[in-house]
Amino acid sequence: MTQHLRLQQWLNSIKMADISQIPNFQLKVIFLIHTLFFSLATTGYWAPTGYSFYNILIIILILHIILSDNTETLKIALVLNGVSFVLDLFMVGFHFHSSSMFSCIIAIIFTLVKPATTFVLFKISQERGDAPGGSERNIGNIFTTNRDSYEDIDRNVPSVAAHPSQGGYNISTAQQI
Repeated sequence: MTQHLRLQQWLNSIKMADISQIPNFQLKVIFLIHTLFFSLATTGYWAPTGYSFYNILIIILILHIILSDNTETLKIALVLNGVSFVLDLFMVGFHFHSSSMFSCIIAIIFTLVKPATTFVLFKISQERGDAPGGSERNIGNIFTTNRDSYEDIDRNVPSVAAHPSQGGYNISTAQQI
């Protein structure tokens, strides 16, 4: 009975970590999923170097996002992860080899997981509010930026004065283009 009581006390002393308190938790899970599946998918000899290249690039981009909270890197990782789904279909389809059955099956599972990780990356991008358009953001305008404060440095246009008599820019003194 005392052992049961000690075990119960020990279990009560262990507290589960609050996932919401872990910074970048979703990104860390995506990083672990990509690293695990990529490592297992390349244990065989079927994978061409292109498969390794873009998957390693995605892993590096996700790690960079975790460490720096860079929104541009998040956008690039999102697009590359989406494109890699299509590339994976071609790579596995053309280079499937029965001698590396385990790694090919893992690569197929990894390919099926990529749309979900792409969706999570898109949701993270929306949560960070780095795309214009408020809550109506979509994938079509993910690389657009707000150019309201854009200043054209190619043209030398004098600043507008409050009153034309102060020598500012007005229609009567405008230069013809």
